[in-house]
Amino acid sequence: MAPGKAKPLSEEQIAALLAIFGPPPVLSSEDKEGYAALLKGHIAFYRPTHPMVVSLIKQLVDTEWEIFRFVRNRSESIERRFRNWREDRVSQLERKNKERKQHLGTLENFTNAQRQSIYQVEKTIKDTETRIKVLAERDATVGEHNVQMEAASDFFDRSDKYLTTATARQNNLLQLLECYCGPAEQRSEIADAEFKEVQAQEVKQITSPPVAPPEVVADDVTAQDHSEPVEQSKQ
Repeated sequence: MAPGKAKPLSEEQIAALLAIFGPPPVLSSEDKEGYAALLKGHIAFYRPTHPMVVSLIKQLVDTEWEIFRFVRNRSESIERRFRNWREDRVSQLERKNKERKQHLGTLENFTNAQRQSIYQVEKTIKDTETRIKVLAERDATVGEHNVQMEAASDFFDRSDKYLTTATARQNNLLQLLECYCGPAEQRSEIADAEFKEVQAQEVKQITSPPVAPPEVVADDVTAQDHSEPVEQSKQ
């Protein structure tokens, strides 16, 4: 079989090999179908012809999935910090309103001057309830996200180190796959080109040099050309 022309493994063979590697590294909060689609796309692209290639593909997909997870978590960490801040703020406002309501419940036989103060407290309670509702439902502003990004700087530094390592591992796997198989179409074209080049080199090597040096052959031809007129003159 010519180089690059090996028959790809069947779906059954690939499935049996993947079963050996164990379950995919997909968390319960992640999309299992997305991982399966990513793995299927890589297998269709490389068309593995050997179990070693299937192993490299599996390692590559797992590494890419982990990279995607860390990138998602970086964004999620900012949103999570804002939600935590928002929940704390809502709890503070609710606690304040509860204290105001308890204070109003203790008032008895209040004067007209006190009535005006009570009205202001009741208005504050109502306004605070509106603020709580708006705050609990709204999204973060750009400035609020920036504040949370600064607060998450330590997490970003740690994730950068992991992403650097994971990306280096990803690049190594890509180079190995390119070395061992590469894309199916490119693999066939390269194999054919290399085969033709080898054939051409072999043909050139078969060509043998002349038996005698060119100067000797030229002298011999010259001598033959001069001998014929001499013989004719004698006749």
